[in-house]
Amino acid sequence: MRSVSQGIAEDGAPTDAHYQLQSRVLDRGTSSSHSHAALLVALTAVYLHITSIGFGMHYWTIPVGNGVVIRKMLYVGNLIYTVLQAAVKLSIVLFLRRIFPSETFRRIALGIQVILLLHGTLFTIPFAVQCMPVQSIWDRTITDRRCLNLQAVGYSSGGLAMAEDIAILLLPIPHVWQLKVSLQRRLAVIALFSVGSFACLTSALRVKYLVEYSTTFDETWDHVDIVVWSFIEQSVAMLCASLPSLRLLLVSIGSRRRPTLSKSVFSGNSPKHRLNLSLDQLRRYRTQIRRDSGYGPQHTGNGVLVTRTVKVDRQSYMATDVPPFPTPAYSGPSKDT
Repeated sequence: MRSVSQGIAEDGAPTDAHYQLQSRVLDRGTSSSHSHAALLVALTAVYLHITSIGFGMHYWTIPVGNGVVIRKMLYVGNLIYTVLQAAVKLSIVLFLRRIFPSETFRRIALGIQVILLLHGTLFTIPFAVQCMPVQSIWDRTITDRRCLNLQAVGYSSGGLAMAEDIAILLLPIPHVWQLKVSLQRRLAVIALFSVGSFACLTSALRVKYLVEYSTTFDETWDHVDIVVWSFIEQSVAMLCASLPSLRLLLVSIGSRRRPTLSKSVFSGNSPKHRLNLSLDQLRRYRTQIRRDSGYGPQHTGNGVLVTRTVKVDRQSYMATDVPPFPTPAYSGPSKDT
């Protein structure tokens, strides 16, 4: 908590802890983010492929061979979904452990990590061997098969996933509320973590469709909602896991688009700006005095003063590449040569 409060300064200026947190997020999260992205890409490829060969249509309107391929790809997608679900949540908890180093928080986070590991392991195995022989999962011509109660497995996995989402959502809120920063900044950080509430909603909707279409023959039609909400759930989870890095990216883009001090001071685009030029700003203008080569200010000594014409060019300091310099002090007329 101390590192977070140091990194979020009241004036918004970056601190040492901010850059340490940024480096830890980018360095330690790179490999895991790549793995999660690869799994999400694989899941996307599975769903796109089955959609192209008839998923979303009634089973009796597509070729028999395509139906077998769709069931086989759904089997693979279910395994990827289970692994990705546990892996993304595990990375979020590990990230929270790094930014909230209190002992109580670490113990609670460790307990959630154990649950996530058990969830990913114990539910991947039943989905992988839900029927024996495994080929009977997609080949309906095999009648001599033994299968687990996949409905109970799916309900248990979905319910546990909802509980995990709620626990991860509530985990950082008490510690964020105790940060020694303004109320506005605390609410902003809580809102950032609260994006995960949408993942809880998608998990609940997925379980709802699992219950509605638990027993169906028309899988290619009835399982569309389950597949859609499964993909949305994993996409939102990936977004939540990437929020720290995305925030750094957005801040970097915003700082580049923000006008600099010199441009805002010397742009002079508005009448109000031109009227409010102060004396310090006027001193930034350079005065160049170019003397004519044929004349010079001379004092005859007989009381007759001969002057010459002086051409003065006033040029903005910002239009030149050299730094401004003050106008030289007047030292009197030059002597005759």
